Amino acid sequence: MGLNIEMIEGKQTLQDAVLSLHHACMLTTSQTGAFNIIENQKGAAFIHAAQVAQVVQAMKKPRASIHPIRSRILAGLLPKPPPHQLRAPSNRKDMNYA
Repeated sequence: MGLNIEMIEGKQTLQDAVLSLHHACMLTTSQTGAFNIIENQKGAAFIHAAQVAQVVQAMKKPRASIHPIRSRILAGLLPKPPPHQLRAPSNRKDMNYA
């Protein structure tokens, strides 16, 4: 048993037909759930197709970010600063612009 292999570049009509069939099969399998196509010379076709289910997952609401130094203090990786450094300035006079 062997295969008869012929070059189709010299036979333009045959090359066009083979390439058209190839492109049709590639588009069908890439754009649909079809993964197996069998068709006879009479045009009867048997196509296996996988059912494709799209899963949509809800996005989680992003957590408010914690300052990196504060998160290290809370984790016990850095010492807690003195109380006067923890409070926010009450007005512009409290801010040191040195």
